[in-house]
Amino acid sequence: MKSYRFSAKEKDPVIGIAMRCIEIFAATRSIPFTKAMRVIARDAGVTYSCLNNWFYGATRMPFFDTVVRVVHATGREVKIDDHGMGSKSRFKPTVIKGGKAA
Repeated sequence: MKSYRFSAKEKDPVIGIAMRCIEIFAATRSIPFTKAMRVIARDAGVTYSCLNNWFYGATRMPFFDTVVRVVHATGREVKIDDHGMGSKSRFKPTVIKGGKAA
């Protein structure tokens, strides 16, 4: 399996995926994004500053287990699948059946 690459100044694309999950979480509950960040941080067992550093700070490559906890706290789960593209696995958050988010 090949890993994806990004430049020294770019952030890991998984940060954008986590941000999108929180945006959807906020939109489905009609709450501001920053409040959603606080709720997700609490539910995931991470600090608000952790998420803030992912999205706006210096963090470039978050630990995968932390990403999984954050995505799961939004009501989605992490699924790694080849999506019919051979051996190239892709990271994709999916809705948890009976979960918090639609």
